[in-house]
Amino acid sequence: MIKSFAVIFDRVLLFIVAGFFAIAIAGYFTRDLFTILVTGITSALCVSALLSLRASKKKSNIDKKALTEMMQQFYFKDEQFALDSTLTALSNRYKYTKIERGFVITNKLAIYPHLKPKTFRMIDFCEVFKKLPSDIKKLVVLCSLPPHIETKNIINGIELGVTVILATPEQSYRLFRRLNSLPKTEYKRKKSKQGIKSFVSLMFMPRTARRYLLTALLLIGSSFIMPASIYFIIVGALCLVFAILAKLDIAQRFRQ
Repeated sequence: MIKSFAVIFDRVLLFIVAGFFAIAIAGYFTRDLFTILVTGITSALCVSALLSLRASKKKSNIDKKALTEMMQQFYFKDEQFALDSTLTALSNRYKYTKIERGFVITNKLAIYPHLKPKTFRMIDFCEVFKKLPSDIKKLVVLCSLPPHIETKNIINGIELGVTVILATPEQSYRLFRRLNSLPKTEYKRKKSKQGIKSFVSLMFMPRTARRYLLTALLLIGSSFIMPASIYFIIVGALCLVFAILAKLDIAQRFRQ
C-alpha cells in the first residue's frame, strides 16, 4: 500500500514539475494563456506517458542474470530441492499443497519441476505422465531449458484427458518471482570497485528521482516570482532531466 502510494505520488509530482517547466518556457515566447496551458498539459502528459511505457516494458522483461542465477540453484541440487522449492512457492498462494509421486499437487493441479540442465523430451514426458495421479486435471511441467519442439507438437496433437503445459524457463522464473519464492543465491557477488560507475549508479538510482523532482518544483516555481528567472529555469530543468533519468533507471547498466 505504501509502495503504491509512493509510485502515485512520484507520477503526480513528475506531471506537475514537467507542466510547470513547459509553462515557464512557453511564457517567454507568448502571453496567450490558452497556448501556455495547452503547452504545459501536453508536455506533462508526454513525459508521464514516456515513463509509463518504460515502466510497463521493464516490468514485462525478464532479468536474464536473475533467471540464470535461479536455474543454477536447481542445477547443482537434487530433485528434492526442486520439489521443496516448488511446494514452498505454491504454499504461499494455495492452502492445501502436497508432494506426491514426484509432483507438487494442489486443487487438481500437478506441477512437475523438470529443473535440470537438460531439455524436456517425449521420453521424459512418458515417464512423468505414467506417474501422474488419476484425479489430476492439469499438469504443468516447469522447464529450465526450452522444451523440445517435437515434444510440444506431439502433446498438443493427442487427446490425453489432461491439460498439459510445458512452461518455458522464463515462465518458470515468473512463477517463482510472482509467488515471492525465488531460491536464494548461495554465493555472493563480488563488490564492484568504487569509481565513476559507482557514483553514477548512486546518483541515478530510482529512489533519488523524488528529490530531483522536489528541487525542480521549487526552482521552477520560484522562477515565476524571482528576478533572473532564467537561471532558476535552467537549474530546475537540469533537475527534471536527472529525475527522468533516475526514473528510467539508467543506473542499472552501471550496476551490472
